[in-house]
Formats: sequence, structure tokens, C-alpha cells
Amino acid sequence: MDVSAFVRLFGGGDIRVKLDWQRVAEECVVEERFTCSREELGQLCTVWYVDEFGRDAGYDYEGARPLRVSEVEITEATWPPARASMIAALRRDYASADSTVTLTLPAYLVGGEVVLLDGNHRAAAAYLAEADTCLRLYLLSGPTDSEVLPDLGHYSS
Repeated sequence: MDVSAFVRLFGGGDIRVKLDWQRVAEECVVEERFTCSREELGQLCTVWYVDEFGRDAGYDYEGARPLRVSEVEITEATWPPARASMIAALRRDYASADSTVTLTLPAYLVGGEVVLLDGNHRAAAAYLAEADTCLRLYLLSGPTDSEVLPDLGHYSS
């Protein structure tokens, strides 16, 4: 997939992180990856952050750390209720699925880490449901500065 196809597929408002689409179009390339590995699903980095006490925090909070999919737990004590209920509902759906759950996810590759740009709820729910899951990842590679995506400031390249 080329970058223009990535922009057409994901650039219509589905991705809500602060991605600089102009720089993506000018400076990024797209790699496609397919896997059915639960371990790889769990290693994906979300754009959700916790503070030093494990509570929900913004990406710009001093000391915030991004969570991997495998670290997500749904408790209302640590997550906003809307996020917790959405993950719980998806988890029930995936746990009762009669076939493999296939997730198509856009992400950014930085310093060997895969940072989800969208689909955090779906990825966490599939992992928590222990559902048979396959991932179709579309990985952007490009500049690793936080001007392209503020979240990149949490990763060394």
C-alpha cells in the first residue's frame, strides 16, 4: 500500500490522534504486516497512558507511560467509564465469535515499537477475550519527532 492509499483508507476521521497528515503524505512509507500471534497483539503500544499510580493520564502528563495492549485492564477505578464499557462490550462480542476475529489497524513504527493510531479498544478487547485473532497492520514509517505525532515523544528511535 502506498501512503496515498493509507490516507484514503484511514484519513477520513477514524484516526483521532494528533497525526500531521501533511507530513505523513510527504515523508512516510507504509509497510503491511499480517499476523495471528497473540504475543504480537499484546505487544502493540496503545495511545493510552497511565501515571505513576496506574491511573489514566494524558500523553502530555509528566511521567505518563504508554500501555501495551497486554497491560490493559478494564476497571472503572483506572479508566473513564465510557472506555471501560466499550472494551467490555467488544470483549463479550469477541469471546462469543464463531470465527477468527480479524482487525485491520493503522499504526506508526518507531524505534522497533508499533504504536496503534486507531483500534485501541478493539485490540484490547480481543486480547482480553483471548479470542482467536489475526491482525492486518498498516505501519507508517517516517519521522520520529513529536511534531508528526505527539505520542512519539514517549519512544526513542
